[in-house]
Amino acid sequence: MSQAKVLLVDIGNRQLKTKLDSDCLSFDWHDDQSLNSFDRYLKNQSFELLVYCCSAPQIEDRVLEIVGGYPAQKISTQHIPLVVDSQNTGIDRLLTAFAAYEKSSSAAIVVDVGTAFTIDVVDGNQHFRGGAIGLGLGAQLSALTAAAPHLADPCADSAVIPLSTEAAVYDGTYRALAFGICSLVERYQSTLERPAPVYVCGGDAHNLQSLLPDWQFCDDLLFQGMQLVAEENWL
Repeated sequence: MSQAKVLLVDIGNRQLKTKLDSDCLSFDWHDDQSLNSFDRYLKNQSFELLVYCCSAPQIEDRVLEIVGGYPAQKISTQHIPLVVDSQNTGIDRLLTAFAAYEKSSSAAIVVDVGTAFTIDVVDGNQHFRGGAIGLGLGAQLSALTAAAPHLADPCADSAVIPLSTEAAVYDGTYRALAFGICSLVERYQSTLERPAPVYVCGGDAHNLQSLLPDWQFCDDLLFQGMQLVAEENWL
């Protein structure tokens, strides 16, 4: 018997993202016109089941109104086969950690660089150990622009110590964030029996790629976790 065709929907902090087969799209749920586009998109697709996760409960009811009569399942903590040691952890963090654990077949660390950046640890016993949350790159740049609009846009410089304002802003945002992430990953690695692979995802991941070590970049790590959970629970 062929497997049911599943539409995966991630209701994130700023965007609603979809994955159907290999096609991925995003919609800004803050914008009514974009939500109307999501509605039209649904009506033009063929799938048997919609599986979603939600990190923005304030928009969930509106999205479900659009989903309407489509058969849908919501992923919650109970569906994810991890022992969660932390408290009040977002479903997106658990899903990426689960996907990373399945990829490594052991302990793993996930760096997700989006609206916020997160660094999460899952150990070899399938325990989600928790991690860090901080302000993401885009939000940092927006906050700096709002606070000091006279500053130039960031631009990398070959000099170790920046000589221009553009390079100084780059070091204070891009490089400072990347170095902070690396330091926290090193700190968390020290708690594990052996060094764990590090997986990087999120909308700003590739903007930091040149500043990060040779970690594994996985654009669709969240969707990989969602697909695994869907197969385990509903397919």
